[in-house]
Amino acid sequence: MGGAARVPAVGSTIQGNGAGPCEACGPFSKLPDGEPDIACGDRNSICPDARQWIANALPLRNEIGIKCQFEKKFRQKIPDMTKQPAPLALDRYDRHILEILQREGRISNQELADRIGLSPSPCLRRVRALEESGLIVGYRARVDSRRLGYSLTALLHISMDRHTPERFANFEAQVAALPQVQECLLITGQEADYQLKVVVRDMDDYQNLLLNCITRIEGVSGAHSSFVLRRVIDDTVLPAPD
Repeated sequence: MGGAARVPAVGSTIQGNGAGPCEACGPFSKLPDGEPDIACGDRNSICPDARQWIANALPLRNEIGIKCQFEKKFRQKIPDMTKQPAPLALDRYDRHILEILQREGRISNQELADRIGLSPSPCLRRVRALEESGLIVGYRARVDSRRLGYSLTALLHISMDRHTPERFANFEAQVAALPQVQECLLITGQEADYQLKVVVRDMDDYQNLLLNCITRIEGVSGAHSSFVLRRVIDDTVLPAPD
């Protein structure tokens, strides 16, 4: 498909006119200037032209208002980040509990209760309620990477050759299996598609990770590296809203 894909106007709905079948998305036709026009159906695959058009339009879907059942398949691999769970209503005791537990996850319930000004039983009930609501997702130990021999931290911007759910899903599965990868973010506003945070022992270790692991993942077309000189702020504590 030649040229840049045309994106419909804000609030528009992609509709097919039945001029020809697309294997997965139902009626499929060409707009006058060559871009595909689709309406989704129930089948298992999608024609290359429609796949590429949707891939181009996907990053802008919230701006252009695409209404398309095929997005359900995309959401299985790439969640819609605009749909967030509603914030929980927290009082000052809940906020104080969250502040303390984020910094001192091993604190006893008795000490926590004393710190927030409640008796142990209602304090424990509040903690359990925060856990059951999904607000507290776990407790973990923070480890000094340098004491384990990881003297270098690198940020990698990774570019992909195609923006398809299959490419993204395969890349994410591959990097998730690399223990050196501490963080993987799907990003926008940059030429890159992903930002990785990795820890390595030295430059030889980094070169091995980059050349023999990351750049060998199918679909990776470019990698730009930056090294951390100093951690100015290295905090995982989230502020509880008022």
